[in-house]
Formats: sequence, C-alpha cells, structure tokens
Amino acid sequence: IAAQAIQYLVSVKGYSPGTAEQYDRTYRQLLAFLSTKGARDEVRSFTGEHVLGFVTELGSRGVVSNTIVSKLGALSTLAQFAMRLRDARGRPVLAENPTKGFEWPELRPTETKFLYPDELRAFLAVECRLNESIARDVLLDTGIRASEACEANVGDLVELDDKVHLSLQTKGRRHRGERRQHFPVSGRVAEALRDYLLARGMPDPGEPLLLNSYGR
Repeated sequence: IAAQAIQYLVSVKGYSPGTAEQYDRTYRQLLAFLSTKGARDEVRSFTGEHVLGFVTELGSRGVVSNTIVSKLGALSTLAQFAMRLRDARGRPVLAENPTKGFEWPELRPTETKFLYPDELRAFLAVECRLNESIARDVLLDTGIRASEACEANVGDLVELDDKVHLSLQTKGRRHRGERRQHFPVSGRVAEALRDYLLARGMPDPGEPLLLNSYGR
C-alpha cells in the first residue's frame, strides 16, 4: 500500500521525487521499528500505539520535533490513502488515521545561518580541489539547494539567450506539466564548469554534474 501511495502521489498529485523519497524512507523506518516489536508488515500493525512508539523512539534518539512532524505528515498521508481503499467486502482497508490519536510535537522555528561579507570572501578564497571549488561556486552563484545541486546532471546545463542556465526541478510538490526552473549561471562560473567538464572528458548528459572526491 505504501508503494501504491507513493506512485499515486508522484504520478497523479505531482509530488517531487525528493518528497517521494522522503516518504518512502519514513515508511521503511516504520517497518523497521515494527519488526523490533514483533509486528508484521500488514495493515493491522499500522496502529496509533505503534506510530506513537515509533516517533517516541525517534525523539529518544535526538531527532528534532520538526523532523518528527514531517514524518508524522508522511504517515498521515499514507493513512489517508489506505482509508480510501476498499477490501473485497467493500470496507475501508484502514478504519482510522493512526497519527490522529495523540498530540503532535510543536514545530520549532529554525535558525537561518548565513555568512557575513568578510566571511564569504574568506570562504571563496580557500584553496581546494577542483570538484569542491566547482560545487562551492555553483551553490553560491545560483542559490540552489544542496539537494538540488546533488541531483543536477550534465544535461541540465542549457543555453538560453546566449547565457548558461541550470534547468532543475526545484524542491517541493510539482504539478503535472509544470516547467523546470532555470537558474542563470554567471560567465565566470559557466567557464569554470566547462573546464571542469573538459577535465572529466565531457561526460554524457545523464551523468551527475558534480562529483565527490571518489568520483561519485
């Protein structure tokens, strides 16, 4: 049912691959928790008691409340999907939402960290490997998220009006048919990217744009 729910969220509701991956990770974590309690991978194990035990264990391991709320949201979405399904007798596969039987933790405001101008200049002046300096320059030049940079492929570099852009699906829910967002790349960083790709032997469009020190 979890696999069906994820497929529905992506193909029909337009959820992003990143959100689908996050939901899938939460569902697998719940299954791992259930196995430690001797519960089986079946709907009858998806109870308020087990969900509460799951998030309580997360809290005991130091997982912050915002992450717990996010995981409860993923489980609630799964519950709502299962409640709409019917068994052979026409009854709901899941009778009630097991995440609604207890109080959720409160969201905490997160601190937005930033660099002061002198810190930013010092950060840019640090000598490092080419693959690290390229990652640093792309992130600062475009303002994209680290996760978006990690998912970018060589083919996402496109030219529009004689300028280089990164064409990416941004974080969050995506509606079907919605266009990719284009992030302009400055001339200096575009030239550095060309040199970087040439040093890699001009990889295929489907290969990752950025690699770590292990070439992955």
